[in-house]
Amino acid sequence: MPLPTRVNQDPGQILLDRLHVLGYLTIRARQPDMVMTDPGARQLYAAPSFETLGKRCIMREQAFQLEATLKIHLLLVDDDREFKEIMQKHLSRMGVRLSVSECCLAALDLLATLNADVVIMDMNMPGMNGIQCLRKVKERWPLVEVVILTGHASVQSGIEGMESGAFDYCLKPIDVHELIEKIELAAQKALINRGNALL
Repeated sequence: MPLPTRVNQDPGQILLDRLHVLGYLTIRARQPDMVMTDPGARQLYAAPSFETLGKRCIMREQAFQLEATLKIHLLLVDDDREFKEIMQKHLSRMGVRLSVSECCLAALDLLATLNADVVIMDMNMPGMNGIQCLRKVKERWPLVEVVILTGHASVQSGIEGMESGAFDYCLKPIDVHELIEKIELAAQKALINRGNALL
């Protein structure tokens, strides 16, 4: 049975839709990948630049309005400098108060003086790993919500993180829009935590 054809749809948008489903429209630039163009046929797809990915993220962000995230302070902990710069750019444009740290030990020192409500934390960093850091954060600041970042090959780390108190986790390579949505949900929970603490 032949596949239905898409009438009057931009071929470029069709490709973007397919790439999104396949997971290629993420924050990290990738090496050229093989993607399906027609049933049984393949062709090389040159990975988009960070600037191109940034523009696509902006378009998607326009359809998603932050509320709770604009009322909290966010801490991003990751040793990937390029990823931190991209996230700073997008979140700052959206009006989010954001601090960054390159490792767990520095993040713990920063949390001691910073009134952060939500922490975004990579699981694989030099020194103290993300699970150990997560447990220390939840032990010392139980009202802080943590979203962890882990690789596709480390799904178990995400599950272990949630068992250790993480609010949620995102798989790498990171889909920025998905991460921002999870930040918003974590921020909503953090605001509830803050309100309950005042009762």
